[in-house]
Amino acid sequence: MAADNNNAGSMVSNHDTVLSRRHPMANITPGHSIALRCLGNVEGPRFLDGRTGNGTVGLAPNLNPPFSGARWVVADAGTPGHVILACAGDVDGPRLLDGRTGNGTVGLAPNLNPPFSGTRWQVSDDGHNATLLKCLGNVEGARFLDGRTGNGTVGLAAATTPPFTGTHWEVQDFGPVPSEVRFDVDSITFGGGVPVGGFAHLVLRSNGSYTFSGHFHDSGATEHNVGIVWGVKDLASRVYTFHQSGHVSGTFEPGSREFDFNVDSQNSAIAQNWPFLALAARSTLQASATLDLVNLTNSVIGALGLATGVIGVIAIL
Repeated sequence: MAADNNNAGSMVSNHDTVLSRRHPMANITPGHSIALRCLGNVEGPRFLDGRTGNGTVGLAPNLNPPFSGARWVVADAGTPGHVILACAGDVDGPRLLDGRTGNGTVGLAPNLNPPFSGTRWQVSDDGHNATLLKCLGNVEGARFLDGRTGNGTVGLAAATTPPFTGTHWEVQDFGPVPSEVRFDVDSITFGGGVPVGGFAHLVLRSNGSYTFSGHFHDSGATEHNVGIVWGVKDLASRVYTFHQSGHVSGTFEPGSREFDFNVDSQNSAIAQNWPFLALAARSTLQASATLDLVNLTNSVIGALGLATGVIGVIAIL
């Protein structure tokens, strides 16, 4: 049995988040959710919009559906004033804003590893309550994020002076990303006539703590082993795995017909990468009447890697 959070049915893992009211500000703050509005002189669409379905970037006319890619999560790039921008669009795919300084284009990268050096950006104030974003890619070339409001495209400009008025951006800040993310699968069933069912819940928190809980019940005559693996993929294509295994007895054997688990623990990787987990993370759960957690884990990773691949697996539990 498998479940994921692609909004496909009753086995969906619900990912609950709430955004704060937006307000304009000049600076970009790591750990916040934002929109970027281009201040170019020519009338046209203005909001930086990541198209995660095909890895492109353009300008959207507003922040309403279907333009879910106009929401961005800001992460610290490790140096003061340097940030990473991850698109929080609804469709799975590459998400990291990537300047291609060699040819002056902008797109979305699936991860932060080479050759995607253009995923780091230097933020500065233009002196007029607007923000400039300079790509820090390794290849020499144009570097400033430039919205072309006349035709709705985005590229890199060599300077921030006219005619490159689209290099100036207004930051609309939605506030900090949620401090807690919850995934729920309320009904887990097994194929092949296995009379075992249950549910599972996973809660991740910004301080690195997590709660992984669930319940399974054997309603048949024979005993069964139970294995469950839950994987969560963040916006930088890292997968965090959680697993549990147990046993349920049937009416033919002594022992409990129930298998319950509730794990409260902490992992520094969750806290360190929280901006990439707090919005638009994807999850998949696999459960089986087996204790072969290796194959279950590989199946989960394979399902989560269909759109962009997986660059690293962090075994949390």
